[in-house]
Amino acid sequence: MLIVKEEGGCTLGPFPNGKTYEWIHDGDAVDVDPEVAATLLAIDGGGFSEPAPDPEPPAAGQPAPDPVPVTPAEPETAKSEQPGAA
Repeated sequence: MLIVKEEGGCTLGPFPNGKTYEWIHDGDAVDVDPEVAATLLAIDGGGFSEPAPDPEPPAAGQPAPDPVPVTPAEPETAKSEQPGAA
């Protein structure tokens, strides 16, 4: 289970399962055992949380969003021939 630590620089363990978990940078997400995750999430003010869910894709049958309009390039104008040129 992924657990995010608000502030990095944290190493915890070894736990009874023999594993050590490390959050190096602020906001790092680390995969921990479910039992450990429950313990960490229960720490009041510990800065541990579950990551935000990914946004849901549009449901089947829903129209795709309108594409960004593209302004066509202006066509090059033909150079007119100079009068009297041979």
